[in-house]
Amino acid sequence: MDKKENAYLEMANRTLLICDQNTSFWDSNVVISKVVNTLRGLVASGNNLQKDKTGTDYTGLTSAKDEKFDEMTQKAFKLAKKLASFARIEGVREILPLVDYSISSLKDAPEKEVMRRCMVINEKARQYMGRLADYNVTLDEVESLDTAIAAYKDMPEDRNNVKSSKKIIGQDLAKAIKAIREQFVILDDVVEGLVDDESFQRKYFEARMIIDPASGRTSADPGTETK
Repeated sequence: MDKKENAYLEMANRTLLICDQNTSFWDSNVVISKVVNTLRGLVASGNNLQKDKTGTDYTGLTSAKDEKFDEMTQKAFKLAKKLASFARIEGVREILPLVDYSISSLKDAPEKEVMRRCMVINEKARQYMGRLADYNVTLDEVESLDTAIAAYKDMPEDRNNVKSSKKIIGQDLAKAIKAIREQFVILDDVVEGLVDDESFQRKYFEARMIIDPASGRTSADPGTETK
């Protein structure tokens, strides 16, 4: 999504530049001037949000905390797989919802919830320790997860704040691009209907094409395809 947002904003800025370089064809028209000025403000807001988003630390933490998080979840996942097998084979299915995870599903939650899941996995291992020898669960393994949870818990709590900030900025940027697209629909119409110069129209609609950052191919703005 980031690449598409960048490509869209690049198109918007490029189109405004064409307008600014050819003001003689439209600036005396009150309607077009009003639409362009509104669009200019929306694009400026989109540019600022994109800068904020690009400047956000998406990883959210130092590599040290990332390592502690991965260590905790890997240990919990390995223990959880053993507990899930035990639960299915021994008929203790009531604990399955608490221990039956893939590594991705275990991590797919806010970090406090991930840590809580790891703690529950450890609690269930302790609860059934007397029946888990055949499943290669050892006290050392459980205590090792205890240590990993404690080590992660002692790290600074800032990853969730960064994720939250990233999400909010992303939502605001999506709204900004939606507003820009809606304004372009209006501007496209008035450029076609109120500007007589074919040379300017050609330059304008060429600028309105979105350039794919990967392939370099151009495509029409999705918001105008139904026109």
